[in-house]
Amino acid sequence: MTDGMLLREFLGEPDLASYSVMMIDEAHERTLHTDVLFGLVKDIARFRPDLKLLISSATLDAEKFSDYFDRAPIFKVPGRRWVLGQHGGWMQGGCTCGGHGKTCVWSMWRVAKEACG
Repeated sequence: MTDGMLLREFLGEPDLASYSVMMIDEAHERTLHTDVLFGLVKDIARFRPDLKLLISSATLDAEKFSDYFDRAPIFKVPGRRWVLGQHGGWMQGGCTCGGHGKTCVWSMWRVAKEACG
């Protein structure tokens, strides 16, 4: 969901009790919405230890974000570069859309499994 949609969720459910995992991607692309979200999420994470929070970005200063979120752990995941081309509106290159999606889901499952034991 978008940052605006998540802000709307906060209006109806300030503790986001129906959520157990939250991932904020591309955290370096900061806007007013994302800055407000970071403040709200920080407050929720303090009183909800059951909430799993993942903030990701390829270019942000991880130490500063860790400090802001009460010295949260930093995980560095090596990335890959794929040579991509565009043909007929579809991306072609080093991976297929289906394979990339499976890899993403598999990686998230592994992280969740390691975190939960």
